[in-house]
Amino acid sequence: MAATQQDLISRFTEKYDYHDPEFTPEIAEIVHREIRTVPGVTYSAAHGGIWILARYEHVAMAFKDYATFSSAAGVFYPRAEGAPKFSPIDYDPPEHRVLRSLMAPSLQHEQVDRLEPAVVDLAAGLVRAIAERGHGDFTEQLARPLAIGVLALAIGLSESAQEQIRDLTSQLWARYSRDPDSTRFWPAFRELLAAEVRRARERPDDSYLSHLAGAKVDGAEISEETLHSVLVSYCIAGHETTMNTISRLLWYRGQASLPRSPCRTRTWASASASTW
Repeated sequence: MAATQQDLISRFTEKYDYHDPEFTPEIAEIVHREIRTVPGVTYSAAHGGIWILARYEHVAMAFKDYATFSSAAGVFYPRAEGAPKFSPIDYDPPEHRVLRSLMAPSLQHEQVDRLEPAVVDLAAGLVRAIAERGHGDFTEQLARPLAIGVLALAIGLSESAQEQIRDLTSQLWARYSRDPDSTRFWPAFRELLAAEVRRARERPDDSYLSHLAGAKVDGAEISEETLHSVLVSYCIAGHETTMNTISRLLWYRGQASLPRSPCRTRTWASASASTW
């Protein structure tokens, strides 16, 4: 018999596990609210056991005490052996501050302003193509290529990398918490990043990637591991959250404004389903 919503809420409140397929965004919202009402901290036996700091005062305390609440072992759980570290969240000071300084140039106001015309052109072209067809999947044909295209503009990624990033990201998250080691998802991603770094060094330009590939810290070249850590963070966080947010905004907007005809309901729901 299928579990009711209340069954799921009770189960995940007692054994929090965001990797479970039944831990949907709707269930998560309720579970997070329930956990925040619990005095103290919450324990979950999932994946060997974790403690959950869900209240503001506990999270604020942890952020100020990295010696006790270290991020250096990785902030995702469980973590496959040999999986990449993500910059800067998987590092403590002083490495954390160094990595933030390496990542800052691509996010500066001047850089963002410079990219605005190209981003507008990209978005307009994607919307125009859907409008001319008269239909489309807003996740696959708008949110996904827009997020990855803007990332490529900001970082300086090749067309080949753009074509591979989404599939490699999906493989990484699908296996990150399930495989005992990273050999089934990380080598292909690492090779993509290594190829992008090689290209930037062989044919340098004014992109952030070229700047990063040639950067030094205290006079020493940055290790390949560090370069990959920075780039994999950009490649994943730089497109996935944006893609999801655009898709969900479109879906919510459609739910609020469009008639509930079967055709239109399926069109907007597909954007949400393919996102989550």
